[in-house]
Amino acid sequence: MEKKAWVRIKGIQRDGQGKAFSDPVLLETEGSYYLKDGSHYVLYQEPQGDTREMAKSFLQVSERGIKMRKKGKTSSMVQICQQETKPFLYITPYGSLSFSAYGREVSVMESKEKVLAKASYRLEQGENFVAECTLEIEIRIRE
Repeated sequence: MEKKAWVRIKGIQRDGQGKAFSDPVLLETEGSYYLKDGSHYVLYQEPQGDTREMAKSFLQVSERGIKMRKKGKTSSMVQICQQETKPFLYITPYGSLSFSAYGREVSVMESKEKVLAKASYRLEQGENFVAECTLEIEIRIRE
């Protein structure tokens, strides 16, 4: 059964010495939530950079990992699984960029009212280090 949900996603990218590149990226929005086969799904829309265009986004959280997909002017599908490297493309109107995410740690805490997920991962482009990243997700489920 589909329910309403409030989702908060916070991401931080750090250099090799642990210094943040910039302020955290923060998204807070409402979406549609459902639970299927042990995975929590949220479908929502998010702004496309500095434009008024919206991207359709999809979030999947489970004990196996976190998957985030965005379709719009820019598109991507990032998967973070503990102790695994997952390649992904970041597609822009100007071309595609190839990255990979090595999941260092993924944790998920679930209750009837909310889901909390945290992940730490290493972002690479080819063989080159890009950033050490942390991701925090909170899903508040509404009836």
